[in-house]
Amino acid sequence: GFKTFLLPCLRRQIWKRCGAQTVMWAESWWHQQTAHEHLHDPQSTIWNNLRRDPELKLRRDVDQLGQVQNPQVERLFSRTGPFWSRSYRLSKGGQVLTVIREVFSPVLESYLDEDPQPRPEER
Repeated sequence: GFKTFLLPCLRRQIWKRCGAQTVMWAESWWHQQTAHEHLHDPQSTIWNNLRRDPELKLRRDVDQLGQVQNPQVERLFSRTGPFWSRSYRLSKGGQVLTVIREVFSPVLESYLDEDPQPRPEER
């Protein structure tokens, strides 16, 4: 049940940077036993830990897409919110391994706003 997943729990946080700018903040919540089984190198990313098992088949279920307003994240990104966010569960064989929330900096939008070269059929 839900209580079993949350107690006792472990929270991990990361900040992704591109050069000098923080572009994403994320947190993951783990049942301590599940974390112990799957996070062999706590200093490494979730993906680097999980890909050690070549037989591992993960399922990602997105639970929420939206925008968040958070003073701590505003300080982190050096911008005012709201910020785009998503929350999802990673599961293996029907068992939830972790719940992850990611919050994205508006600086990422500048990468999407660049005017691409038109394709030949658009000229």
